[in-house]
Amino acid sequence: MIHNLMSRKVFISITLTGLLAVAVSSCKKDPVETLADQIWEYAQNNPEGFTLDTNTMTEPTEGVAVSYEATQAFYSREALPIVIRHAREHDGYVCGWKDTESGQFIFGSDKVFPESQLEEAKAFGRANKQKEIFIISMVKVLDLNKKLVCADFTESDRSDDAHIYEYDALGRLTLESSSETGEENYVLHLAYTYGDNTITMTAYDEEVAPENATDRREYILNNDGFIASWTQTNLENGASFRFECQYDEQKHLVRILDVEDSAELISITWENGEMVSAINQNNSYTYTPPPLPLSRATIHTLSSPEPSF
Repeated sequence: MIHNLMSRKVFISITLTGLLAVAVSSCKKDPVETLADQIWEYAQNNPEGFTLDTNTMTEPTEGVAVSYEATQAFYSREALPIVIRHAREHDGYVCGWKDTESGQFIFGSDKVFPESQLEEAKAFGRANKQKEIFIISMVKVLDLNKKLVCADFTESDRSDDAHIYEYDALGRLTLESSSETGEENYVLHLAYTYGDNTITMTAYDEEVAPENATDRREYILNNDGFIASWTQTNLENGASFRFECQYDEQKHLVRILDVEDSAELISITWENGEMVSAINQNNSYTYTPPPLPLSRATIHTLSSPEPSF
């Protein structure tokens, strides 16, 4: 009898312990939800954009971030667990930013390539139907739609006149070549090189070679990446001219000045973010604004498939 009583007490104790363990376990929060809370808070403090390693909750300082197609249309806090689960099953990176037009946060699962594998990153982006990829160390968005272009020059009735454009791996124009055929063949090359807040354009006749350089423009960029001023030099006679650009509070170009003569070369008028008129010395132009574009959020919603998980 005593033995049975002891066994019963032991059984009850084990049962209570088991029930308590189940109760404690049921109160524990899903780790993905906990991580989603942390990323959501991080997003509030970094609305301009981020790429987070979900294993360390730190941002990489270099690499090329490319989003997966499967998570390219996820908005708000409720979507974060889906994005996080995808990231953890793949590369572990979650990206996000606040869309200025809709006011919504957009999240995605990213793959981060070494910056030495830019071409592989671009191929992955195109395969995942991405329009852009992000170069982390340069804080630069690279447009995947920019390509090498070769087209007939339509302003002439000669079908063999042509313009050729070449771009570097960052999508920047590096060479523009134009040719005209007729009684005299004419070829002009414009080569572009890039520095810190500078762009240099050099014009060449015939081949792109130092001895063929005829003109050079050296552009200085402002903190927004726009042209603040440039110096234009005739390399054949040494004549030099300087020009200055002016912008309004909305960062629209409103005026180009010849600094030496204090002459206004171009004046532009804007309304509601659209160019409506321009005066170029003795010529004036008026423009009809195009229809308002779809917001980024709407574009994502229309172009993205339904989640498959």
